[in-house]
Amino acid sequence: MSYRTATMCLAAILLLAGAIHPSWAATDLNSIVEFDISAGPLPGALLKYSQQSGIQVTSAADVVDRKQSPGVKGPYPAAKALTQLLLGTQLEFDTVNPSTVSIRRESRSTLRISALLISTTNRRAIPLRRYSGVTARR
Repeated sequence: MSYRTATMCLAAILLLAGAIHPSWAATDLNSIVEFDISAGPLPGALLKYSQQSGIQVTSAADVVDRKQSPGVKGPYPAAKALTQLLLGTQLEFDTVNPSTVSIRRESRSTLRISALLISTTNRRAIPLRRYSGVTARR
């Protein structure tokens, strides 16, 4: 291979690397990345997250469809940014491998506190007035 051909191949590789550089932004969920994702539909926010972090995001369409994300802006570890994007959606993620996550519905059951408080000292139910909209997690 001539010097000129080798130089042109190297230049093409560097140009290609520059074009796909954003996908190399994070090597894992602990990498800190500068995010600029506006609030809006969750599917679009997850696509931008993947482009900016380099983390592949998988999910069933019906899980993320019609959900809104609060967005995330600024330097964050990739995992924390994804958690921020999922705030208020009742979704969470599992790590498939260091560069891939899977979005799913929250697994923790949410209980509505409505009428009873269980006493731990004497194991009796104590009636309380109704508190609407209060939730607790087990």
